[in-house]
Amino acid sequence: MKICIMMSTYNGAEYIEQQLDSIINQELPVRTDLRVFIRDDGSTDNTLDILKRYCDGGNDRHNKVDFTILKGKNVGPARSFLELIRIAPQADIYAFCDQDDVWMQGKLKTSSSALISVEENCNKKNIPTLWTSNYSLIDSDMRIIKRKTNCFEKQSFCRALFYNEIPGCTMVFNKSLLDEMKRLDIKDFRMHDILALCTALAIGRVLYDETSYTLYRQHSKNVIGENHKSMPPIKWILDKIEVVLSNKTFNYSEYAEKAIDTYGRKLDKKLIRELCLIKNYRKGFNRLRLLRRTYTYCDDIRTSLSIRIRILLGKV
Repeated sequence: MKICIMMSTYNGAEYIEQQLDSIINQELPVRTDLRVFIRDDGSTDNTLDILKRYCDGGNDRHNKVDFTILKGKNVGPARSFLELIRIAPQADIYAFCDQDDVWMQGKLKTSSSALISVEENCNKKNIPTLWTSNYSLIDSDMRIIKRKTNCFEKQSFCRALFYNEIPGCTMVFNKSLLDEMKRLDIKDFRMHDILALCTALAIGRVLYDETSYTLYRQHSKNVIGENHKSMPPIKWILDKIEVVLSNKTFNYSEYAEKAIDTYGRKLDKKLIRELCLIKNYRKGFNRLRLLRRTYTYCDDIRTSLSIRIRILLGKV
C-alpha cells in the first residue's frame, strides 16, 4: 500500500520539524510505503533548507520516508494545495498536512485501515471516501487549548460549501476521491478542504472518528484557523472593506457549474436544484433567494455576516 501526504509550506521553519518528525514516527500498516509530497509556496526563510535535510536523509527514520520537494511561486495555501491535488503521484491513500501541526500516533494507521476496511466490506467499489476525526487546538508551545469536535452531523453539501467546520489537517482519503477532485479541474477556490469534503458528500461517503489525532497549532502567523474568528473588530471591518475593493471571489458559482457538468446523474435532484441556484445566484433575484437558504446562516455572527455580505456583493 502507498500513502501520500500532501503538504504546502511557506516560511514554516519555526514549527515544521515537529510536524515532519510526527509523520516519520507514525506507526503504519505492514508493507506500506510512505511519501511526503511537498510544494513550497515561495518561502523566504530557511524552510527549504530544513526540508532538504529531511529529503537527503541522514538517519534511519528519514530513510524510511520518501520526501519530494517542489519549489513554487507564492500563490497562497488554497492554490498551492489545489496544485498538489493536480500533480499528486500515484498512491492508494492521501492526506492533507499543514506545516505547523503535530500528528498523534495512530493517525495514519487508523485512517488507512478504516478506508481499506470500508472498501473491502462494501458491495460498491471505488467510492470516493473521506476519513476525518476530531482534533485538539494547541498554542505555539504545544499546550492544549481545547479539544474540538468536528460537527459532522451538521454538514450537508451546501452547508459545507459555505461553512466548512472540518479542517483539512484532519482529512485522509482514498484515490477515488482524489481522482474526482482532479476531474473538476478547479484552479482557484476558497480552500482545498472544502473541495474534498463537498466532493465526498456529493458523490461519495465520509467516515468519522471521534478520537483526536491532530494537534492543530494556533499562533500569530496562521493564515487560517481559530484565531481569525476572534479578530479585533476594527481589523475585521478593514478586512471586509478590502473584500469589497478587491475582485477576489470564492468561485462557488464556477464550482457549482462544474459539479453539475462533471457528476451529472450521480447527484441528487434536490442538490442539483441548489447547485443551479448557486451557479446563477448573480442573476435576477437569486441573491435574495440564496440569502433565504438556511445553509447561508451559521451561529457565529461575524462569519455569517461575512458570507452574506459576499453574497450581496457577488463575491462567492
